[in-house]
Amino acid sequence: MLIIWGANQDLATVFGFADLTMGLLALVNLVALVLLMPLGLRVLNDYEQQRLAGEEPRFSADDHAHLRLDPVSWPTEP
Repeated sequence: MLIIWGANQDLATVFGFADLTMGLLALVNLVALVLLMPLGLRVLNDYEQQRLAGEEPRFSADDHAHLRLDPVSWPTEP
């Protein structure tokens, strides 16, 4: 439907619409980044603590039970 609409509009209108939609997509992504920032900081803090302890950093779902991760996607270590 947008292809037909775009074919019948002038180029300035099509680019204006594309700019608007890209701006809205960027806004949605920025909101998602702000909402996910606390989670990312917690995981980053765990990574940095492992590095400072001299360990090889690893992500373990058991260490992050608050994330409620899918056990099929992130199996626990034996």
